[in-house]
Amino acid sequence: MKQPRTESDPKINFDSCIRCSIACTRAGLIALVLSFFGLTLLPSLDNEKELIALGEYFSHRTNLIHYLDELPKERCWKALVKTEIGQNALLWPLQKLEDIYCSDAKGHVGFELLKDPHAKLEPGVQIFAWDIPQGPVQPNSRPLALVNLRTLYSLAPAHQIINHVLALGDQKMLAAARSFSNEYNSSIFKWEALRYRLIREGGLQLTYSSGETVESTDDIGVLSLKWLTLTSLRELATAELPELSKYDALKAGLGTFKIAVPWISAGTKPSFLAIGIQSGLLLCTIYFLLYFYEASIIPGFPFLGTLFGAFSRTRLFRLVFLVFVTVPPISSALLTIRTPDGTRIGAALSLLILLISFLIARLACIQKNEIAKLHQRNG
Repeated sequence: MKQPRTESDPKINFDSCIRCSIACTRAGLIALVLSFFGLTLLPSLDNEKELIALGEYFSHRTNLIHYLDELPKERCWKALVKTEIGQNALLWPLQKLEDIYCSDAKGHVGFELLKDPHAKLEPGVQIFAWDIPQGPVQPNSRPLALVNLRTLYSLAPAHQIINHVLALGDQKMLAAARSFSNEYNSSIFKWEALRYRLIREGGLQLTYSSGETVESTDDIGVLSLKWLTLTSLRELATAELPELSKYDALKAGLGTFKIAVPWISAGTKPSFLAIGIQSGLLLCTIYFLLYFYEASIIPGFPFLGTLFGAFSRTRLFRLVFLVFVTVPPISSALLTIRTPDGTRIGAALSLLILLISFLIARLACIQKNEIAKLHQRNG
């Protein structure tokens, strides 16, 4: 509830309003300076987001080669390629490898195609399978016992290969990684062009054992990526292979690499600085609101020669004051949108800054109406 105005010594009131004006001026200037620094930090935040995407690209490319090397060592895979149906396993599409499961009974490795799509497994998980017994069922008799109870295992390296291939199909990640520098833009573009060519060469038409024929499309979607074969993946995995040492050097120098402002110290992540700027903006806006409200309840507010008196003279000056009030929440919102890490913290700070700025603007509008009424009475 708003405190009632009380009459007191005009000099004391004027001195109190001056002190509040100085405090608000200090807080407002610091908030504007922090907002400016936050805007200059936006290119660095974009650079950090691009570097994170480039790291994801490096990781998936490296893991793809690792699991391509691990697959021939898999016991089930060794047994599969020795069978008649598995002689051409290297030319199978990834979609078919995803549906192959092996069973290990009494030291003998067998294979089967899992027909139930709802029973597919995550890599490294096992399930129990059985066959429904055939034969007549007598009324009021016990159900027939299940037969051929067995344990099925997925080809874990094959599933990992599929996961990394699909992850490398994320166009947003690839676009962000390409934006990091011209060098990686050219390298990733050539790699994408090779992938598209391999899909067109090997996936124009696929006929599965069930007789189902699927035609390819021009889009690089999940199904298109699963048309790749292990042979084509080996060529794709080694093409335009990035050097991890370069990425480690870029990551280590993130605090100084492509930083647009000189006040960032070495080794400081731009996202951490963004959170610090938002925290400073929140403190400044709260500080401004407290002293603005304190000044508004002083009898005779606004006094000449104070910040409040200067901005209350004309409609243009009041509009300029409202524009200044909107600068901190806009700057904080842009930092939140462009920050790759700490998005929840940044969003919470932005909401608080927006709320405090709204209260400041609302208080200014209330005081404007009261001043207008005062002028009408005096006029």
